[in-house]
Amino acid sequence: MPAKLVAVDKDLHKNLKVKTSATFEHASTQHLCLVQIHEFIAASAEYPLVFVKDPDTGEFRTVAMMGLVPGENLFYNETKWQATYVPNSIQINPWGLAPTIEDPQQLALCIDIESDMVGEAEGAALYDDEGEQTTYLKNISDFVGTLHQQAPVSITFVKYMAETNLLHPQTLSVTTGDEEKPLKIDGIYTVNTKALEEMSDEDFLELRKRNYLPVMYAHLASLGQVGKLARWKAIADKA
Repeated sequence: MPAKLVAVDKDLHKNLKVKTSATFEHASTQHLCLVQIHEFIAASAEYPLVFVKDPDTGEFRTVAMMGLVPGENLFYNETKWQATYVPNSIQINPWGLAPTIEDPQQLALCIDIESDMVGEAEGAALYDDEGEQTTYLKNISDFVGTLHQQAPVSITFVKYMAETNLLHPQTLSVTTGDEEKPLKIDGIYTVNTKALEEMSDEDFLELRKRNYLPVMYAHLASLGQVGKLARWKAIADKA
């Protein structure tokens, strides 16, 4: 269900509370999630990190693979998320930013008012008895603001990778069990290691100056996590 984001208002939402989640049930059928390049090193130890092309804009995005087929999230469990690191785009629910009515150039902290995590019965309060923001709401505001500031850096990185032909399409062939034919995963892009090796010293130095090399190497290392997803899927399919 699409989020119904409304700007947080001290008068309208003075009694509102948000339940925290260890399972992140809202992502239970999500097989890909957006990750910013600031997350790559931490996320690469648990998720395959790949590039996908937005079908509407044709622009590339950096994502973590949480499943091998649409509608499947192998990290979701009814009791606890099956990874130490949880991507920020999963953690941010039910929060977001949206332009204000008064000034479309200004962004306001918003909450999905229809989320199962939001209500007045239980959870972390947004405001105290004096109507002041709680520590929880202040921390959420800082978190959402930080993610918003990080987004342009990731967009610039992906644009540079595309413009310098450092991305190429990849088809993953994954064996998940005893089936005769392996599962083929299309529509993803990875760093073109051959193009990287053939770069001039000047172009390679530019990657280092931009601090892109650690991100690229984290991405390449993360591809080894596909095997883990294959094992988990084989177990899930037999359950």
